[in-house]
Amino acid sequence: SASSMLFLSGNGLDFNRWVSKGVSYTRGDTEEELLKTLPGAAKEGSAPPAKEGGGGKDGKDKPEPTKPQDITMVSDIMRKVADFAASGAQEMKLPNTNAFIALVLRNKIAENHPHLTVEKRANPSNPSWQERWVTNLSEDGLRARDAVTRQRIMSHIGFRRMWNLLKTHRRPIVLHNGFFDLLFMHQAFEAPLPHALQEFKGVLRNCFPNIFDTKVLAEAAVLSGILGTSRSALPELATFLEKKLSQAGAIVETAAGNGSAVVDTDLAAVEVTFGQPVGNAVTFALAEGFGSYTAEGGAGAAFHTAGYDAWQTGRIFGFFRAHLGDAKALDFANRVYLMFSAFELCISTETDRLMFDGIARHLYDIDTTALNQRGLVELLKPILEEGKRQYAIKWCNDNRSLLLVIHGSEDVAADAAERDAIEKCLDGLLEKQVEQSRLQFRRLEEYVDSVAKAAEVKDERSAGAGAADPSGAKRRRLG
Repeated sequence: SASSMLFLSGNGLDFNRWVSKGVSYTRGDTEEELLKTLPGAAKEGSAPPAKEGGGGKDGKDKPEPTKPQDITMVSDIMRKVADFAASGAQEMKLPNTNAFIALVLRNKIAENHPHLTVEKRANPSNPSWQERWVTNLSEDGLRARDAVTRQRIMSHIGFRRMWNLLKTHRRPIVLHNGFFDLLFMHQAFEAPLPHALQEFKGVLRNCFPNIFDTKVLAEAAVLSGILGTSRSALPELATFLEKKLSQAGAIVETAAGNGSAVVDTDLAAVEVTFGQPVGNAVTFALAEGFGSYTAEGGAGAAFHTAGYDAWQTGRIFGFFRAHLGDAKALDFANRVYLMFSAFELCISTETDRLMFDGIARHLYDIDTTALNQRGLVELLKPILEEGKRQYAIKWCNDNRSLLLVIHGSEDVAADAAERDAIEKCLDGLLEKQVEQSRLQFRRLEEYVDSVAKAAEVKDERSAGAGAADPSGAKRRRLG
């Protein structure tokens, strides 16, 4: 979109470099077709390019053209083949013909020019279309040509090869606010996006055992504010992480090493530092050539470039993981942040969960002229008890309804003994607003059920309309 292009341009993307030197990639179905075009493709699980030899047994039953135009065509092509053989050139593409003429040419070339080879090759732009080439190469020449072909095809496959390695070795994936990243990666590297969310989750589970979203971690009650900010945007987290590291001791940043981020989860997160650890520490090292990612290199200006954002996401995850330890960090696996939602995408399960473990209510038909967000927060003070508990408010699209979640304390967890009393207190406060016609409210479960039933009714109506007017339903789908 134009807005995306403007955003990328404003953040320093070199479009010329992207076009000329950008990393290529493809999906699994295209990779499969490209692999079929590799020299010796049988090694990749498909049939090798056919090398065509002579005709029938002992020269018998060799087909011959009978139509005058076919005889003329064969004669003309064979003259060109003879000129090619005499020239010492290495290969020549035969004209496209029907299968019968192709067989006649194959036999005549084998008989008259036994040192030449006819090969079938898949057209690189359309692998299902076969072309025939005549080659006049030595064994060394054939190997050199095959190496060039292989390099070209593998470069087209591009980053899909890295994707395959990540899947094969079951590596964890770390993202920040990563829902759209996962959608893009599925579409770009795996396959077209499925119609159903459960299918999408299933593919992700098959690809990667653990996916971590640092925005989910940063929003969690156990980690929120640990870096000194309540905000969870990547630039803010990275900036405050830098401050936290400087408090731990002198920061010695290096542009050397193997580009890895080594995390020792037994160490205190407050002692994280770069390059040279101070006491017990999580150590990060930048690969040579990435000095611009250090503070001295003006790193702050590099936000929204892929490599730098990935580096900062990895640092933040390393910090959080060191603070939690491996066992608690795994509690956050396969939970992905959803913008403008009180829910997280839970890849490991069919159902999704609230961002926070707490008491949830759906407030609707809100008279915002009488009760705005500030007034609602004022209303909640008896529940919050001066910071003992926290609240989350997620407004819905109509701006007259919202999800309210009370969280941040063990007494509002699902199995807490005090939860019932807190729920009654909350509902009592909301009931007074209902009496004044300022809002209506219901439990989250009731709201979810109502949405599900409305969706079912909509589907039934659509199915009925399609059955009554199949042609109209088709037009609606296409439109």
